[in-house]
Amino acid sequence: TAEGDYTSALSAWTKVLEYNCNNELAYLNVSRILLNKGEYSGALEYAKKANSQSIYSQAFTQLRSTFISKNVGMIIVAIVALSILSYVLKWVNKRFEISNKLKAVSPTYASLSFAKYIYYAPLDGFWVQKREKKGNVASGVIIIALLFLSFVAAEMFTGFCFLSPTDELKEFNILLQLSKAVLPIMLWCIANWCITALMDGNGNFKEIFISTCFAATPFLITNFIRTILSNVLTSSEAQILGIIVGIGIAYTAILLVAATCSVHDCSFGKALLTIFLTLIGMAIIVFIAVLFFNLINKFFDFAISVYNELKMRV
Repeated sequence: TAEGDYTSALSAWTKVLEYNCNNELAYLNVSRILLNKGEYSGALEYAKKANSQSIYSQAFTQLRSTFISKNVGMIIVAIVALSILSYVLKWVNKRFEISNKLKAVSPTYASLSFAKYIYYAPLDGFWVQKREKKGNVASGVIIIALLFLSFVAAEMFTGFCFLSPTDELKEFNILLQLSKAVLPIMLWCIANWCITALMDGNGNFKEIFISTCFAATPFLITNFIRTILSNVLTSSEAQILGIIVGIGIAYTAILLVAATCSVHDCSFGKALLTIFLTLIGMAIIVFIAVLFFNLINKFFDFAISVYNELKMRV
């Protein structure tokens, strides 16, 4: 029978693993057998060891369907409970003016709260933020810190179905994640400030920094959403994550254009030109920085070689 074939094949491949626990083909075949037998939890475990995202996705899809069918009532109750809780929190906030009181005592909270208006009306929002001093540096730093955390979360908690082949091998590097959050924003701010200074822009470095941080928030939010959804979607549903990330990048780009128009008091066409030149400026800064560090490295190598030569002669 098919069941007997599966059992004997499973026994044979399990015995292979007893002799060689690093045999990826054995893990792959065990996961495939368990999948065909309907033992999806075991299939997940062995598919992960075999680095088979295809079998892992198939097993996960079955487990997810089973979980939803068994707990559909609890899921509906949880959604309703969260909706009620959201309504109650909004009522409490409105009734006791909690948000307004926090804004009065915390400029940073007021600045972060104003972000909602910027997302609904970017041009007017950035204009008001600049003229009425609605933003501060602390709120920008908080956004960068959250962006850093989103990269850390993506690195540590992305679902197995969406890991690249090298993700399992490379070590976690916190400095790399920090640089991914800080360097692009600082490069943009420096290049944009330099370019707009030459083009008679009206924004100063502080205003550029604050508006850039707020513009990056959609990407920050979608980065967190992508990490969460990667643990409940399968590789066949990867397009959903691509759309979500694409929306975040697109809206961040729109906010950057709106920020450039408002901060520097320029037209849409001039804002696009400024952004284009800013990107070129960023590339030039990176090139100069790499060249500088290479020269420094060669200088130290030369100094060390001279020192060693002198030491040998003496």
